[in-house]
Amino acid sequence: MGESRAMTLLELLHLLKKHLKLVIVLPLACALAVGGYSFVAMKNTYTASVTQTSVRTSTTTGSVRPSSSCSGRTGRRCRPAICRVLAR
Repeated sequence: MGESRAMTLLELLHLLKKHLKLVIVLPLACALAVGGYSFVAMKNTYTASVTQTSVRTSTTTGSVRPSSSCSGRTGRRCRPAICRVLAR
C-alpha cells in the first residue's frame, strides 16, 4: 500500500497558482448568480408595526417630591423628571 504524506504550504500555493482562474471565476460566478436571483426572483416584502405611547404631563405647579424608590441607596435626590417616571 502507498504511503500518504501531508501537503506542504509551498505545494498548496503552487496548486492554487495553477488553478488561479478557477479560484477567481467560480466565486464571482456564484455571487453574480445569487445576486441576479435576489433582484429578479425575490419579491420585496417589508412589514413594520409601530406603537405610540404618550407621557401625560402635569399641569400643576409646585415642587415634586421624589418617591422612596427614587432616592436610592446613596440617599441623593434625583431630578424631578426622573422621579415622575419612577413614581408610576
